[in-house]
Amino acid sequence: MKKINSINYGGKVLGIGCVFLFLVPGVLCLIQQIYDSRIIYRMTIVSATVGAIIIFGFFIHLAMELQ
Repeated sequence: MKKINSINYGGKVLGIGCVFLFLVPGVLCLIQQIYDSRIIYRMTIVSATVGAIIIFGFFIHLAMELQ
């Protein structure tokens, strides 16, 4: 199995994780301020959680790969 950094997936995984962790929740927070909806708030929490899981999983994978 090739290392994740040698096949140029590292930046893509981090990018996707950052989109779910920062960009989507930021946009949803702005929308929530306008509409004040509970479902938008929950979507913000879910998106941030998914992003955190992606980033955390990536770092775990890198830690195992480097050993």
